[in-house]
Amino acid sequence: MELCLPIPVDVLTAGGWDRALARRTFYEALPRPIGNQRNTGGIETHLRLTAERNRELLLDGTLVANGLLDRPGLERALAGRVEIETQSEELIEYACIESWRERWRRRNSSGRRGVWQTVT
Repeated sequence: MELCLPIPVDVLTAGGWDRALARRTFYEALPRPIGNQRNTGGIETHLRLTAERNRELLLDGTLVANGLLDRPGLERALAGRVEIETQSEELIEYACIESWRERWRRRNSSGRRGVWQTVT
């Protein structure tokens, strides 16, 4: 740990490659697909998939029904086509609100039942 901390970030991410120093060092020992990866992905991919999985919850929810979210804009955001960048975490926040509201609606009418769908 002490050895890694003083290494400058630009060395660790040379050429825009995550873990560039490690990839160069162990390139010959790594399988080609791993050695040639520019990054290993991140939370954004998981958030995007989770938002897409909760598409119906978002599009048919209370936020859209009450005009708090624009359905056509939300459809574009879920499809990845937006005029301004919409972060997947925003979509997840909206889905959390919808899930919370739906859970309380169901709880008041027919007992407890989950709504949220995760990506495995």
